[in-house]
Amino acid sequence: MTQGPVDRRQAVIDAATANDWARVHSLLSSAEEPLDGEGHQLLATAALLTGRPSEALTSFEAAYRAHLDAGNEEAAAEASARVAGLQLEGGALNRAFAWLDRGDRLMADKPESLVHG
Repeated sequence: MTQGPVDRRQAVIDAATANDWARVHSLLSSAEEPLDGEGHQLLATAALLTGRPSEALTSFEAAYRAHLDAGNEEAAAEASARVAGLQLEGGALNRAFAWLDRGDRLMADKPESLVHG
């Protein structure tokens, strides 16, 4: 029996609350329905915390695009900062700075928030 989107969402929330990132990763990476920005962000976090940095990078990039498509520029800027951090850790300075610039442009006219940090 497959889980529906509502059941899967609750299972992901429960697993994340329990810090069971392997379960979060399993649930989200096997989802039949497309992930939204939050889903991609959680998948990226789970990938990072379970030793999959290249998958985390790809998922944070997908989160950036999904948040932008949904009009959530602040969340997109946060995702771009995550991508920049992973690029920096990998030694790709130019890519890291490009991702930081994307986030800066999105937040330029927004009130000061945690994302600005």
